[in-house]
Amino acid sequence: RGIPGAVTHLIQLADSPHAIVRQAVRECLAEFTLPQFIANFETLDDAARASTAALVWRVDKQAPRLLADELRSKSRTKRLRALRIARLMELAPQVEPLVIGLLSDSDFMVRCEAAQALDQCTSDQAIAALRQALLDNSIAVQEAAEQSLICIADRRTTSTAGGTPEAAASRQGSLTENPS
Repeated sequence: RGIPGAVTHLIQLADSPHAIVRQAVRECLAEFTLPQFIANFETLDDAARASTAALVWRVDKQAPRLLADELRSKSRTKRLRALRIARLMELAPQVEPLVIGLLSDSDFMVRCEAAQALDQCTSDQAIAALRQALLDNSIAVQEAAEQSLICIADRRTTSTAGGTPEAAASRQGSLTENPS
């Protein structure tokens, strides 16, 4: 601490191929845990949230399990915050069933945030749930679902070798069509 560039160097070492190095980094950055991130989340600006999320993702190996607990919370505020954190930490695929379940939440803001978080997921289950969300009674949820489906279609198209713009447009159309 107090050494310029030390934290940046530790972050780089967090991805070391050597387990002992990764463990030493986790010990040096022990304060970067999901509970601590949650406690400070509302006080951080967007840039600090993003950089802290990246650190927590690398340092706190309990983060996916703890995030799942937050997603199951009875508190609307905790569920919304957990969905935002899942997006920032790119953990939505690891907690996908819970996020899909939140598309049925009684609160439209939770459903909207869940639809946005699912843009990181490319499973058939996520796509089916987002297509169903196109029928939600909230326009905000419908729009979030549509945007997530477009992101997924773009990701699937760019990951397919030889994808053409025409194929991308065709795939987007098939993903975002309302289910019958």
